Amino acid sequence: MRYSTINNWAKYFEETEVIHITPRTIRIRLIEAGKIGMTARNNIGIVLKNAFFSEADVRSACADLIQTISHADEEGFLVKDGEKYGTIGVWPKVLEISETAIKSRVKTHNPKSIKGKDSIGKICNFYSESAIREVCADLLEDILQADEKGFFEKDGQKYGTITVWSVAFGISHGAILSRIIRHDLQGVKGKDKNGHICDFYLESAICEICSDLLEDLPQTYENGFFEKDGQRYRTTKSWSKLLGISEPSITKRIITHNIQGIKGKDKIRKVRDFYSESIIHKICADLLEEIPQADETGFFIKDGEKYGSIEDLSKEFGISGSTIVRRIKTHNPQSIKGKNKRGNIYDFYTESVIRELCADLLQPLPQADESGFFGKDSEKYGLILAWAKSLGVSASAITRRIKSHNPKSLKGKMKGGQIYNFYPESAIRQLCADILAKKQK
Repeated sequence: MRYSTINNWAKYFEETEVIHITPRTIRIRLIEAGKIGMTARNNIGIVLKNAFFSEADVRSACADLIQTISHADEEGFLVKDGEKYGTIGVWPKVLEISETAIKSRVKTHNPKSIKGKDSIGKICNFYSESAIREVCADLLEDILQADEKGFFEKDGQKYGTITVWSVAFGISHGAILSRIIRHDLQGVKGKDKNGHICDFYLESAICEICSDLLEDLPQTYENGFFEKDGQRYRTTKSWSKLLGISEPSITKRIITHNIQGIKGKDKIRKVRDFYSESIIHKICADLLEEIPQADETGFFIKDGEKYGSIEDLSKEFGISGSTIVRRIKTHNPQSIKGKNKRGNIYDFYTESVIRELCADLLQPLPQADESGFFGKDSEKYGLILAWAKSLGVSASAITRRIKSHNPKSLKGKMKGGQIYNFYPESAIRQLCADILAKKQK
């Protein structure tokens, strides 16, 4: 049993449970309850002036003033009076609005909040769904949102912001803006990739008002390139098809080497970045070496051995890639460089070596259905999350009881091949009997 002074208990409740009870109030309640404190000595034997009271006595005397703070579930939400509450950090995932935008509106409107503990036990402000939807009403209107490149399509037409068109066409932001003002061009409202509402403009309209700035750009031939200063220029997509190298691999090297392309028009007159043949061959030299490439199945044969990347070996064996990686790190088997079917270069391992490293995982295991359950010996087995959903009990509560009592479990596979511990229904119901009994009342 813990003991401390009245002042320390007041401070404890304030800091750990966000409950403000003054020392005077605690003292009065203890007197009314007839509780007498204990004397204590410090580490050199001197009797301390203030009396010490047990936590049980303090909580009993102040029971009506101490309320347990609600704890959020694994998704970060808690429910109070039938209303769903969440921190500013979890609402963006649900509402698809940037955290910055929500934070700005909460700061401006200051909606009512309650204290609660997040999924890791930290005390935070929680806001109701209705309050967040009210302060973010303008962001939740039924308007289109741009993709990662900054565009959206409407009625078959492409739209982008001034900033996006500036990058796409290689024209300054100010030059496009001045022409929009001069021609009184009207945009449409939309959300950028971060959820902020902006004006979006039609591609054909921007091309029309900036036609004088786009006239002198070189344009490709039908075969996808144009020539300048004795060099052939293509887009990354065109080089990818021609050389058999993935476009992301080329783009990554362009960024790494800080290569600047030149603006040009493709065969349908869209403005894009073009790169010279000599530059692409130089920065992708390692990808153009004579190295084996996997077929459509994801494997190649060399010296009579079948080789595959971790991704394809994972699919082949029905074992998660992360598990294979751990086994590889532990045993450090030899690998060779190879291209996957998309042209990306990876480490490839022999099928026989990986089969040996994962021999224990390749034994027949029960296969769970999509809901996370399987049956064996007249008993139903499930994942912790599956039982939480089925029984209406939080996964954290089930996990705590499993750690305390360590019930017998079975290894099983999910649909994707991942291996987990599955627990029998009888054990879970026994561990959570008190929770299930309360739910039935």
